[in-house]
Amino acid sequence: MNKITFIKAMSIFVITGCNEEIIQKEQSKLASQIVTSMVTVEGGRYQMGDFGSLIGEKLPFSPDNDNKPLHWVDLTSFKMTKNRITWGSLIYGYL
Repeated sequence: MNKITFIKAMSIFVITGCNEEIIQKEQSKLASQIVTSMVTVEGGRYQMGDFGSLIGEKLPFSPDNDNKPLHWVDLTSFKMTKNRITWGSLIYGYL
C-alpha cells in the first residue's frame, strides 16, 4: 500500500464513517502482503550461549549474567518476514 492508496483509504473511512466492510478488506489486504513477504528459516541443531570456550577463553565472552554456557538447541523450521515491520511501513506501504 503506497501513500496515495493510504490517503484514499483514509478518505473513504472518513466519508463512509469507517465502514466495517472496508476496514476488513484493508486489513485482509495488509495481512496478505505480510504473509507473501515471509521467508522460511530452516530448522536444525545449533549452538547458542557463550562461545568463549570454543576459542580457548577461560573467562566468559560476555559479562552479562543472562548468558548461559554454550549448549545445543533444536529448532523447527519457521517463517518470518524478510523486512522489518514498523508503523511507518504499515502506514506508508514499505512492505
